[in-house]
Amino acid sequence: MSCRKSIIVINVGINGKDMKQLVVLLLIAVAGIASISCNGKKKDQGQIVHNNVGLNLSHVDSYHVYLKYRQKIEGYQVTVDFSPRTSITHGQCCTELYMGKAILNFSKENSSFSVECEEFSDSSLICYVNSDKEYVPKNSQSIDLSEIASGDTIEVDYIPPKDQEYLSWNSPFYFLDMNFDGKKDLVINNMGCGYYGGNTYDVFSLSNSTPTKMVGYPFEQDGIKLNSDCEFNPVKKELILKVKDGVKMENVEQDSQFDGDPHISGSTINITPIMKSIAEGNARKLASLCSFPLERKYPLHDIVNSSDLIRRFNQVFDNDFRDRMKKSKPSDWHSYGWRGYHYGEDYLLWVYDSLYVIDYYSPQEKNLYEQLVKKEMGSLHESMRGQGWHPFACFKDKTDGSIIRVDIKDRKTKKKENFHIDPVALTYPQLQPFKLRGDEEFRLAIYPKGSNLGGKPQMLLEGYVEVGGSANYMDYIFKNNNGMEMRFGDNFFEDGKRLLNRKNGNEESSHEITPCYWLDLNK
Repeated sequence: MSCRKSIIVINVGINGKDMKQLVVLLLIAVAGIASISCNGKKKDQGQIVHNNVGLNLSHVDSYHVYLKYRQKIEGYQVTVDFSPRTSITHGQCCTELYMGKAILNFSKENSSFSVECEEFSDSSLICYVNSDKEYVPKNSQSIDLSEIASGDTIEVDYIPPKDQEYLSWNSPFYFLDMNFDGKKDLVINNMGCGYYGGNTYDVFSLSNSTPTKMVGYPFEQDGIKLNSDCEFNPVKKELILKVKDGVKMENVEQDSQFDGDPHISGSTINITPIMKSIAEGNARKLASLCSFPLERKYPLHDIVNSSDLIRRFNQVFDNDFRDRMKKSKPSDWHSYGWRGYHYGEDYLLWVYDSLYVIDYYSPQEKNLYEQLVKKEMGSLHESMRGQGWHPFACFKDKTDGSIIRVDIKDRKTKKKENFHIDPVALTYPQLQPFKLRGDEEFRLAIYPKGSNLGGKPQMLLEGYVEVGGSANYMDYIFKNNNGMEMRFGDNFFEDGKRLLNRKNGNEESSHEITPCYWLDLNK
């Protein structure tokens, strides 16, 4: 029986860098299957290809090489038993390094120890470099591991930290007093494992005969590791742990372990302060922990900034919800992947680093909503009232000055023949104020600039929402019997501007629209 080579082509909607890493992982798996299936026995060598660089894997899982540093580091001769299994993007310049498990061995007269590392890489071992070579260390080597057999030794030059570089970018490991006790510690650089391709660091105390990993603040807290955004001040003897985008992380005790990965779901450091500020009625503190605007169900106004939240705090968070917060624990929050953390099984609050969704509506706010709905629908032409319609959104066309209102039909009054028949993709309706499921009926009415908003609209189109992708992007599509079609939604933005796409026959145009409130226009 002959052994055939297979080529797998996958077309998915991910970016180039993610695709590179996916190809590596898939080809590793294919290489492992091929090595067993050909002629019923393992091959001596398998090969994967990544960016035209071969990675020789004799047994996939067991492939390893030895790295021997030409220079002594702090008097130690250092060797590394390295098992590269993939590549990692280092920084935003797309330099890619081999990464994998490793055992680092340090030896000198009367002293030796070893440290195991799950995500070791060395910036002297590059498997791919793009055009931005200014970030690449001068003594880096582009290594083709397809030419190196498992068990072979590679001699490499050690890349030391730059002068006064306390959290080194390119040095794979180094010795530095990180806890200011007068003794040098071992710092292992997990290159590319932090935010935006930055680094994280593991620190080991060498005070005892056995290296001891340092845990707790400031080395690791709440799932956040020491990273390249942190601050090291040798004068003040201060090491400050920070999260994504340089936000300072306080040294606080957490009473539970959150269930998410902070690199995916964001930091949980603000969850306890958010609960506390709501429970205590501290509007100013809560405002400092929010990401604005906070969307409310139209025709309620969105909470646009800190001052707006402080003014409306008692309306949004009544005594019942504050009492609930007093009894709540951090363990009441659960990770939803890249969407962040939600509070409770009713998904009333959402946090990604900061509070960005409030889906709780107090009785006072519900009452205000009903009043506004009644008032808004009563202001329309009689032909537009009733029949189960409710206000959904309102926009001003910045191109021609027209007013565009969108209504949604009550589920109890929908016409079954008008259901949108595409599969319902909205898995997370709790993230939307209207909790759309994807089969709702909508209508869009257009009022030209200067026209009577209490009169009949110039144009009326029926529509539906299309929901797609893991992000649940929502696009609203409206049509009439004359061939007019209008679209707006999550996929209709350009340079931060919301667009309404108009199509009539062969004519097509895009108008910038901005949200507004019907009752504010109809005073």
